[in-house]
This record gives sequence, structure tokens and C-alpha cells, in this order.
Amino acid sequence: MFSKFKSFSKYSTLQNFNKILSKNINNQNPLNNTSSSARSSYLKYILLGLGIGGLSYVSYQGGLARDEHLRNALYNGSRVNQRIVIQRTKDTLAYFGAGLTLTSLLTMGMMRSPFFMNMYAKMSMRPYMLLFLTLPSMMICIYGMKKPAIPQNTAVKHISWFAFNSIMSFTIAPLVLMSGPQLAMQACLLTAGAVGGLAYTAYLSKNDAFLGLNGFLAAGSGVMMACAIASFFTNSALINNIWLYGGLGLFLAYVLYDVNQIKIKAERLPYFDPMGESIHIYMDTINIFVRILMILNNKKNK
Repeated sequence: MFSKFKSFSKYSTLQNFNKILSKNINNQNPLNNTSSSARSSYLKYILLGLGIGGLSYVSYQGGLARDEHLRNALYNGSRVNQRIVIQRTKDTLAYFGAGLTLTSLLTMGMMRSPFFMNMYAKMSMRPYMLLFLTLPSMMICIYGMKKPAIPQNTAVKHISWFAFNSIMSFTIAPLVLMSGPQLAMQACLLTAGAVGGLAYTAYLSKNDAFLGLNGFLAAGSGVMMACAIASFFTNSALINNIWLYGGLGLFLAYVLYDVNQIKIKAERLPYFDPMGESIHIYMDTINIFVRILMILNNKKNK
């Protein structure tokens, strides 16, 4: 789950961060020595390669562990009552739809608020501050939402859920504002069609149809994470395209896996948290929407 947040964070730079960082780095090199610059470039890509390899390996191992947990639930767990399965599925979809609706409303409100836009403009001049404020905040909210679904935790879970959607809206609003309402609507329709079609396919598939994919998907998330981090240090078209187009394919595949995962858990686990499970497909949808919007925006600007 963390890798999904980290891979999501790169778009919040809106490419202005890269320009700012590149400008600062160039200004700090008064000698402008070609050979020194080449050595620095080689070192940068070597470190990037090591980082991608390390993050991919760690993510792959974590993905395998989660796959094994699902296999145990599928093959060793007993099936719960069908009415409970249907209710769990409805509750998960309700939280998923409510989350997207709330994010949309908050995003539109922030776009019309000079206060939020000025705040974002100031923070965009300090990209590391934006990165280190939003990601930990999201993780704190996720911790609150993942608390056991018992009456004592109801308030904490829903406050965390609202705060999480608010932070997500804050990071999305500038991109939507820059792209314009027409492109945003096109991206919404394309995202809805892609996510809806894949989710329906996954729901009708056999329970073990996509088991075994999570290791590779998690490794791909590690690559996206490394590209997101690298974008703060280098303005590479290759890295940007890997993050943009590779990430789009990755999260489309994640929709298949996550819907299938929710289906297994709803049928086989004695404990099920619809709010916590809805976050998986919510983050898939947000990642897909952001990348489709950026692709449409890039085509418009050509």
C-alpha cells in the first residue's frame, strides 16, 4: 500500500519541481565542467539503478507474502454466508464511491479557494516540504482507517477517512486546475470505463485467477517509487515516461488483482473491514486518473 502512495506522489511536482531543482543545481555549479558533469550523471544513474533494484526486490518479497496470505485464506478458510458476502461487497463499494465523490467535491472546492492555491504555490517552491508533509499525513490517516472495525473506533476511522480524502484532494486540485475542466472530465470518463470494465472482469473471474501476480505488481510499484524519488533530482524524459505509461499499465493490472483480493477476503475471512479494503481500489483509481489526465494534458500541449 505504501508503494502506491509513493508512486502517486510524483505527479504533485507538476514538472515545476523539476525545473526549480534543475535550476538550483545548475546555479550551484560555477565551474560547469563537462567531464565532472558526465561523471556526476553516471553516478546519478548508477545510484538510481541500485535504488530501483533494491526497492523492487523488497516490494517483490512483500507482495509474495501477501499472496501467500490470500492463498491460505482461499484454500484453508471456510466460506462465509452468501448474504454476508453480498453485504461486505456492497459496503466496500459504498466506501469506494463515497471516497471518490468526497474527493471530487473537495477538489472542486479547493480549486475555487485562493487560500488553498496560494498555500500550494508556496509549498511547490519547496518540493521536499510538500513530499514530507503529504506522505506521512496519508500514512497516519491510513493507520487510523485500518483500526479494527469496532464501535469504539468508528469516530477515529471516519475522521481519518475524511482527512485522507482531504489530503488527496489537496494534491490533485492543482493538476486539475492546470489541465482544465474539459480534460478532467475526459480523464474521469476514461478512468471510469477502464476501472469499471476491469473490476467487473475480476469479479466474474475465478478466485485464484490473479493469485501470484502480487509479487510482480509490488516490484513494479517499487520501480514507480524509485522513479518518483528520482524525479526530484533529475529531469529525465525516460524516467517520466516509465512513471507515466508504465504506471498506467501497472495500476490497471492492480485493479484486477485488488478486486479479486477483496472478493476472496469477503468470502473467506471471518473479519472484514470494508473501509480498509476500499482504499486499495480507491488508490488504483486515483493513480489511473492522474496518469490519464497527464497524458491528455501532454497531448494538448504538443
